[in-house]
Amino acid sequence: FLKKKIDYVLNKTDVNVIACIGETLQEREAGKTNEVVERQVKAYQGISYF
Repeated sequence: FLKKKIDYVLNKTDVNVIACIGETLQEREAGKTNEVVERQVKAYQGISYF
């Protein structure tokens, strides 16, 4: 889903993509930072624009 969105934006518009990742305060306080960031980074696998 993310790849389709990024492909569309980069190939069909003049808009640039800014990739932002990070955990919420609640996730940080729960000690889930690595889990959350890993999941978010994996969403960008297969996208060669970055």
